[in-house]
Formats: sequence, structure tokens, C-alpha cells
Amino acid sequence: MVAAVVVALLLGALVFYSGVLAPGYILSDSVNYEHEIEAGPGDNVASEIEFEHPDDLEHITYRYEELSPIAQELFDRTRTAESATYTPKLCTDHVLVCDTYYHKNLPSEFTYGKSLDNASLYTVIVYDGDEYLLRTGVDWTATEWNPLYGIVWMLFRGLLLFHAGALVTTTLMRLDPADSTNTQLYAILIGGGTLAAGVGFLTPYIEIAGLLSGRVDAFELATIVTLGYAAAALIWLIAAVTQR
Repeated sequence: MVAAVVVALLLGALVFYSGVLAPGYILSDSVNYEHEIEAGPGDNVASEIEFEHPDDLEHITYRYEELSPIAQELFDRTRTAESATYTPKLCTDHVLVCDTYYHKNLPSEFTYGKSLDNASLYTVIVYDGDEYLLRTGVDWTATEWNPLYGIVWMLFRGLLLFHAGALVTTTLMRLDPADSTNTQLYAILIGGGTLAAGVGFLTPYIEIAGLLSGRVDAFELATIVTLGYAAAALIWLIAAVTQR
């Protein structure tokens, strides 16, 4: 009975936890965080772009030594990349262990996002006596969040809430000495809740560990787990009703 209460509380808490069955990395279109050097050593950087205000170029120009350590690291990764393009993976805020960067840790010297003006989109970096024109983000509207993702994760949370309610209801019924609730079904309800809670909580870390390749795999896993969970819940419900 104690186990049932603990599992029910855990499932209820996970309903409101943003990390349940969620990806480990931010699903926003990756181009929002793309770094690309569009002009490099020997190029006339000032002639590559047009600014709304004449002093914009001065405001976005940094010497390499003036950059924060993370800004230097991202610039170095971009400069040394074969295509002069680097897009870091960004961990979602709910994961406790991150192998790359959190959004909040991105350097303030650079601006990220979509539909940016040139003064936000570009940064000029003076490195080893040469100027580099670094682009971060995009100047057009990137792909938005797919609403199907939200439907799947909301459905999973609804199933968690249903499972928690079923556990609480069954536990209260078993307090009656005359109750004949099947003990095996009750054990399955507790075990299934523990498994669902574990899978839902660990999914982001499965992706970070490299067992999922990206948003498609994360969405497929979420869909499979949710449909399987829904089927199992339906089977349990039918068995519970027919065996009473």
C-alpha cells in the first residue's frame, strides 16, 4: 500500500514536470543557433553588410581577447570547422546533466533567434589582426514547433494522471475487508506506474547519452511509449472491470 501511494504521488508530480518524456536538447529549429563565418581574413568585412545606423558596425565589433570564454570557444569552433559553420546542441533547462550548453549560458556578445536585423545578426571579431564576420541566428522565420509533439506529450501526461487516479482509487477500495480487487492487477498497476515514471523521467538523458539521434527519434520514442502506455492502460481497465 505504501508503494502504491509513493508511485501515485510520483506520477502526479511528473504531470507538472516539463522534462517528462521530453527531448534532452532544445527542439527549436537549429538554425536559430547556427554560427557561420561569412567573411574571413583578408575580406573587407564592412562592405559585406548594410546597417541601419552608421555606428552599428562599431557596436558589434570585438577584439578576440574581449570576448567571454564561451564566446571565444564558439568562435574557435566555427573558425576551425571545415565549412566555417558550427551549430551547438543546446540542452533543455530541465535536464540536470548537460554535455554541451544551456541556452542561458550562451554568450551575451552574440544574438540568437530568427528574423533578426543585421545589427543583431552579425558580429565582427578581430582575431590575430584579421576581421571575421560571424553570423548567429537567422534573418528569416525558422520552422516552428510541430503541434503534434505537444499533443503526444499532453496525452502522456493525461495517462500519468489517469494512472495515479487509478492507483489511489484502487488503494482506497482495498481498505475495505470485503473488497475483492485482484491482487495481481494491483501489483501490475504499481509496477506499470513505476515503469512509466522511469521511462518518462529518463527520456531526455537517453537522448543526451547518444541513444537517440535527434528530434525525430525523440518524437518517435514518445509516440511509441504513449501509444503502448495507452494500450496497457486500456487492457488493465478491461481486466479490472471483468474480474470484479
